[in-house]
Amino acid sequence: MLQNSINIKAETIEEAVQTALNILKCSIEDINVEVIQSPSKSLFGLRKLPAEVKITRISSDSIARKQLVWKIYHLLRE
Repeated sequence: MLQNSINIKAETIEEAVQTALNILKCSIEDINVEVIQSPSKSLFGLRKLPAEVKITRISSDSIARKQLVWKIYHLLRE
């Protein structure tokens, strides 16, 4: 059974997103990314806090709507 969303922690946001994409076996166009925590250093810089993201797979209907909105946006800009 495929998961629809996943929370991942990594050193950077980019690494967390890439890890989630590999686990969910999908591409960046198929997901929404929510940054839960940006990477940072703790008080006095003694400990580095990881980035945490929540990745949610977009349904195929949502992808079609997203593409339609994008096309309309470009048509209106012309």
